[in-house]
Amino acid sequence: MTAADAALGDLCRAVRELSHGALDSAQAHLRAVANRAQEQGYGASSLLAAIFASALLTRSGGRAPARANLYLTQFTLPQIELFTLLATRVPTIALSSPVANALLLGEIARAGGAPVTLLELGIGTGRQLRALLAEIARNGVIPPRLTIIAVEPDRASLDCAERALREAARALGTEFGFVGFCRCVEHLGADEWAAIASLRAGGRLLMNEAFALHHLPNARARDAKQATLRRLRQLAPELFVLTEPHVDHDVADLERRMLHCWRHFDLAFRMLDASDLTLEQAMALKTAFFAREIDDVLAQREELRSERHETADMWLERLVRAGFRPCRAALGSPIPESSVATVRDHGCYWGIDFGAKTQVAVICARS
Repeated sequence: MTAADAALGDLCRAVRELSHGALDSAQAHLRAVANRAQEQGYGASSLLAAIFASALLTRSGGRAPARANLYLTQFTLPQIELFTLLATRVPTIALSSPVANALLLGEIARAGGAPVTLLELGIGTGRQLRALLAEIARNGVIPPRLTIIAVEPDRASLDCAERALREAARALGTEFGFVGFCRCVEHLGADEWAAIASLRAGGRLLMNEAFALHHLPNARARDAKQATLRRLRQLAPELFVLTEPHVDHDVADLERRMLHCWRHFDLAFRMLDASDLTLEQAMALKTAFFAREIDDVLAQREELRSERHETADMWLERLVRAGFRPCRAALGSPIPESSVATVRDHGCYWGIDFGAKTQVAVICARS
């Protein structure tokens, strides 16, 4: 049995003890996992074990050993630098935007000179769409009118995206429009949905989202994910591209969720180690970014969790229930090569894989 197997076994045992109310025994097992990880030097799997133990100790009302806490907080980078590294240097994330943009570009090329409206859910600062506009110019598939409808809850990010995209659009020499809605998509009102529908103005409507929809709550009383997908289907887009982590963190059973989480982030940590990131950059991403996601998946109460990732098959089933037709869409431009991650065609989605396992799925559907 490897050290990682032993740690995972202790974590599973602790979760079962937590579910039966045996807090003292569970916390003892979790502290033992954290201490062993420190003794083993925090390799990829031992660091992951320490992060899991810390999250589960938080859930149980306990604390990780002081030495472990000190180690897990010593690798820090400014938040903006972390997000830049994530988007540009983490192989599975960095490849996802070119794949999604290639799918959108292929559909724009198919538009045959018709105006194009693109609804972007969670535009952030517009990094992905700036790259898309550059690809549109490079490939000479410039529509006579391009309208971006951006939904983004952060006002500063939305304003930054508008400035950047208006600047980038000048190189296209086409009529360009930008309309922003500073809201979470699930909080859009009937008037706002009607305004979005009116902006299509007879052209082709495309929709794109990247790492946004999994944050929507999935409560029994109101499934915000499904309600939002139904609203989006009513807009009748020609193509909807979704980019999401390929893992089930929406399952209520804690032990099953933890096992899914372990397999996903064990691969993610190994991928970071195989990338061209420096040790300090990789450790900062592990302990200051991914550890927060793990904390949300394992430590938060069910009703407060936001990292509700679902697999590609789960999203495809949701899309079908909402009235979409999953499809195979063509890539409109080449995908950059990576020595670490690979892009695989799975039919109705493209997988960004590491170690022959899909980490991120780029999913396509039509009305």
